[in-house]
Amino acid sequence: IAAVFACNFTNHMFVIADTILAKSDIDFKLLLPLINQTVKKLNKKTPSEVQTGPARRKDKKIIESHINNLSDKNTKEIYKLISDSIMRNND
Repeated sequence: IAAVFACNFTNHMFVIADTILAKSDIDFKLLLPLINQTVKKLNKKTPSEVQTGPARRKDKKIIESHINNLSDKNTKEIYKLISDSIMRNND
């Protein structure tokens, strides 16, 4: 189960990111330095220590803006669910 979360679900997030970028004709490879840097940090820190982003900061204004800019209903739900989980796990 842990492998599914760490690899399969992570790759699905890459699929979603690629879909979002494709709508603006942006190559997914643009994200590779960020992805690689995140993985590199995991060699020295725990996943909780590496977590960043608006949910980690509990920046509800940015989160709402992101949700409003997503057109796909399922992607919105995934975004909300994961953001809520990050915020709960960082209390």
